[in-house]
Amino acid sequence: MAEETAQFPSETQILAFVRCLKDILNTLSSGPPPEEIRELEDLLQGRTLRDRPTPAEFHHVGEILLQRKNPTMGEISQALSVPFSTATRLMNWWVENGFARRLADPSDRRIVRIALTERGEQLLRAIECHITRTVEKILAPLQAEEREALLRLLSKVASGLKRESP
Repeated sequence: MAEETAQFPSETQILAFVRCLKDILNTLSSGPPPEEIRELEDLLQGRTLRDRPTPAEFHHVGEILLQRKNPTMGEISQALSVPFSTATRLMNWWVENGFARRLADPSDRRIVRIALTERGEQLLRAIECHITRTVEKILAPLQAEEREALLRLLSKVASGLKRESP
């Protein structure tokens, strides 16, 4: 069996790919509908959104706080691949707005751990619901087999990107 050689995409294919990605990203990053905004505002209870994390940072930090039990600031910094000072700035917003709290490590007072508050968990659940509904809307035109094929292809692309990153 002859080895299949990969051909580079044409300029037309690249432009079409970028246009599709932009459309998808615009849909994913668009704000929630008015009824969801009211729900989020209720959770925020008038707290400032000044200096808030970007949506990507917010989502990534939220995943870390949900998946790990009371991570340290060092673990958060490492998981985000950002300097400790950047992780601290991000967590300051979470703490100042009542979505997380700092905990002293019982075995080492120098270590600071971060825990989600109930309000933080509620906010993350509301955001996850919005993301789920948005992705359902994006994938709605596809048949089940097409969605599975798309997921396989996107996974392959993501794996290739991970292998290439330092």
